[in-house]
Amino acid sequence: MNYSEYMLEHLEDSDLMFYTAFEEKVEIKANYYFQENLMPLIESALTPKGVDSLIDFVSRFLDDHFDQLNTAGPVYNITFTDKDSAFFYQMIGKSKDEILEMFDEMVAQTYSGENVNKVFRIYTTRVIPHILIFIAMLIWGINHQDNDVVECCQYLVVFSIYPILFRRYWKYRVRPDLMDYTIERLSNKNIIKKGDTVQDWLRHHGQTSVNNFRTRLVNPVPDGIYLDFALRVRSQINSALQVLSNAYYSNYAKDASQHITDSRYDDGNLVEQENQNAKAAYLAENIAIKMRSNQANQQFSNLVADAAKVSVDKMVNHINTILLHEESRLVKLIENILILFYKSKPLDDNLGSDVFLEFGLGLYKSISSSKDPLRKEITAIMDYWVHTILNLQQEYSTRPASVKAYRRALYNYMIYMIRYYK
Repeated sequence: MNYSEYMLEHLEDSDLMFYTAFEEKVEIKANYYFQENLMPLIESALTPKGVDSLIDFVSRFLDDHFDQLNTAGPVYNITFTDKDSAFFYQMIGKSKDEILEMFDEMVAQTYSGENVNKVFRIYTTRVIPHILIFIAMLIWGINHQDNDVVECCQYLVVFSIYPILFRRYWKYRVRPDLMDYTIERLSNKNIIKKGDTVQDWLRHHGQTSVNNFRTRLVNPVPDGIYLDFALRVRSQINSALQVLSNAYYSNYAKDASQHITDSRYDDGNLVEQENQNAKAAYLAENIAIKMRSNQANQQFSNLVADAAKVSVDKMVNHINTILLHEESRLVKLIENILILFYKSKPLDDNLGSDVFLEFGLGLYKSISSSKDPLRKEITAIMDYWVHTILNLQQEYSTRPASVKAYRRALYNYMIYMIRYYK
């Protein structure tokens, strides 16, 4: 399995639909399973009364999330709850499971058997089933020239995707003052500066995505367009958030550094521990984002695998599984390592130095037996990776030494990547 395939199979945003075709020049015959099975449900639901209900829902959603949507930048996340999505399942008379079954059938018909001229694979993660309903309603609105329905669906598609990506880039509280500072200093070409609020920003991404796909959303719409459109919206929002997040955390680092310089007690001592912890938290978040934005580094994968005498290919797969697992606690592991490093009062506290590398690699020997809470938490996270996420004890049930070797190799890889992405 190559990395692109791996990424698709283990996509971190596990509630998004995501797909691709592999093999060059794959030709897929158009299939219309949704046109024949989903669109009739939409047609029945979007009566004049149904359209009014849709508009009322979106209006209430905007009102309920006014505070979150009317900041200058992404400060507070929004939630699209099961109660919210239940409204749409009831509207079309299908359950969430039935929509998922419909999706599975569409995949089976569109991407396998007679509808593929060359062999290729499709990988899907757990689908947001209600996003299929939103896209179908969007198609209905475009074909019935109902701009109110189109605008509502633009919002709904974005509101399904945005919260997941927000959590990816801001796992901890966002400082409103620092976000405002960050946006003020962005280039005037950045779209977030064109409007006044997050709602304006999200509306832009919804409208742009629809405009780019409008000619492909005219009936009859092939099944693949649903996935193409969802991926387009996700990619656009993800790119925008990544740029903003990088700028925000860069400013966070400068701010943390300023506090370390300026914050003193009356007797002149630095408030060192608090500021070092803040610095470690920022750096851990930023390093984790960089690691997750890229595939496993081949050079360092080879290095740690060779040292541990384990398979390089399996090592790469294990690393990617950890990086793409939403509950891996990667940030916390990195943060704890950095806090312990700064507490050691090194002569050189540059993470790119040999001093950090020596400390980080040497730390492994002390974490398992230590009663220190930070070291115990590192141990717990490593155990979780090996025994729960990777389940290596099952694969190597008769070779416990191999489990230990992969565990150490994973740890060493993290140290090398902290140093690399410092």
